[in-house]
Amino acid sequence: MKIFLNKSMCSALTGSFGSGTGYFIQRRTPRYGETCFFGVRKSKGPVPRDGHFRFIFLCANMADEGLFIRDIAVSRTEFIDALWEAGYRSLADILTLNPRDLAIGDYLDAKDVLRIIKNHYRL
Repeated sequence: MKIFLNKSMCSALTGSFGSGTGYFIQRRTPRYGETCFFGVRKSKGPVPRDGHFRFIFLCANMADEGLFIRDIAVSRTEFIDALWEAGYRSLADILTLNPRDLAIGDYLDAKDVLRIIKNHYRL
């Protein structure tokens, strides 16, 4: 998942949110171009089965509130995998079989993630 920062609030944001998701934000600087930030899974230690989903949800909420994160870009495949791992298999199946019914493309932004979750689950 790619993370777009709110440049008026911060120029860099790395590390975990301390929420026990097993994911953190990593900064990557390509040879040419703009520095990018990504959500990355911990390489060591346990990761909760719903950690990936919670990390995506947390970042989407932060983007919605305008706190540090402006937006996210998560592939539909990654979001489906996160839902599947967290046990939300019925929603993962809907996204797999009928993505057009939910008006989503290959990548979801924060508003897409929150809309899908709000319409299908009460979190």
